[in-house]
Amino acid sequence: MRNIIGGLLILVVTGVFSFIQADLLFEDNFDNNDNWVVAIGQPTGTVSGGKYTIQSNASSITLLKHSSTFSSFTYTVKMKIESANTQGCGVLFCMQDNYASYMFCVMANKQYYFGRWEVVGTQVSFKTLVADWNSFLTDSDNIIQISKSGSDINLFVNGVYLTKVSDNTVGDGAIGLAVGSGEKASFDYACVTDDVKEGQANTWFSDDFEDSDLDGWRLLKGNGTVKAESGVLKIAPVDSTVMLYTNGAYKDMPCTTVVEYKDGNKALLYGILFLDIKPSQTINSYYFFINGNRSYIVFSNSQSGTLKAHSDITGVKDTLIVTKNYEFIVNGTMLDDSTFSQGLDFNAAGVYVDPGLSIEFDDFSVGENTGTPIVHKPIKSPVAAVKPSYILGGSGIIYDTRGRKVATFNNGYRDKLKDLSAGPYYIVIPNGGKNHIIRRAVINSQ
Repeated sequence: MRNIIGGLLILVVTGVFSFIQADLLFEDNFDNNDNWVVAIGQPTGTVSGGKYTIQSNASSITLLKHSSTFSSFTYTVKMKIESANTQGCGVLFCMQDNYASYMFCVMANKQYYFGRWEVVGTQVSFKTLVADWNSFLTDSDNIIQISKSGSDINLFVNGVYLTKVSDNTVGDGAIGLAVGSGEKASFDYACVTDDVKEGQANTWFSDDFEDSDLDGWRLLKGNGTVKAESGVLKIAPVDSTVMLYTNGAYKDMPCTTVVEYKDGNKALLYGILFLDIKPSQTINSYYFFINGNRSYIVFSNSQSGTLKAHSDITGVKDTLIVTKNYEFIVNGTMLDDSTFSQGLDFNAAGVYVDPGLSIEFDDFSVGENTGTPIVHKPIKSPVAAVKPSYILGGSGIIYDTRGRKVATFNNGYRDKLKDLSAGPYYIVIPNGGKNHIIRRAVINSQ
């Protein structure tokens, strides 16, 4: 189970998004494609099961447009990548009649880019404003969200804040969908609300590896076994070092994990890494490693380090901690080090394993837990789709995931959910002797 802090105020409702205290300006469940017209390209499009699947031809990007104009707004789209996705698929906004617009696209390997279509004379070109990685993107389903007010454009994905861009080159305009040339994507929900969301980078992340999907992680390098299984993260590199990280605003924040040596050359290294990833894709790295020979080393890619033996390292199962003041602790004992100093700048943290080792990690956390964690990925209902009448009204009981009754309701459950703390809940709605069970996630902003 993963927890993060920072992000949006969203109530996720069985694949449909209901925004608390915000007026809905536009909504599309994609029962048909009537809301969209092709602006550029010659795509093949199909509508089935509440999804609009678009296959772009190989020679041209596909841009679709909805005619309504929006000014200050939040635009949300749930999209699934159905192809290799090297060109990018996503959304457009502030679209003009001459195709000038902004575009936000995600790609494979947890990459994204944001930029501006420009029209000069008869020439149309795309100018990239931001291109980066983020560990909370997926290679398949993503909830893309843009919140715009004036020249401020905040970008989010899967409830996680990515970045803010300031640009007022393109004025108010329409919204759209984008599918890169030769790519395929399906869209199953879109909406525009009149609220504006300010971004806040995640300052805390934790994972006990009970979930097997490794959401929130990105493989920076390496191959071999990298999987969450039986409540631990199992890493056994082949040929090259494995470096796995999570993004966030983790500067001056503690990091901790439990590491267990399972097999391999005991002289090789494993442990915690910190990364300063620049928009230019250059990376500065900082390391806190131990090995099976009961030694440790602390260094950066610009500083050398010395391997030191220490009796409090077991070399079998050890707890590693880095405090916010860059004190390095193994199994409760502070280690000697002078190579790190307070104020180091980094925006990612993760784990490292040399090839030739088999290592297990557990209870990884980074950042300072100063608030209520949020669920960063929508929780899908474990039952079939529920009729709208059950969602909008009626009476029932709300339970938390431990089976405790936390609320009752008589005229729909949405107002009750506003009063609950962040997390998943089960809603039981009686109907004709049969209970309808709906699972919902409440996500609170910081």
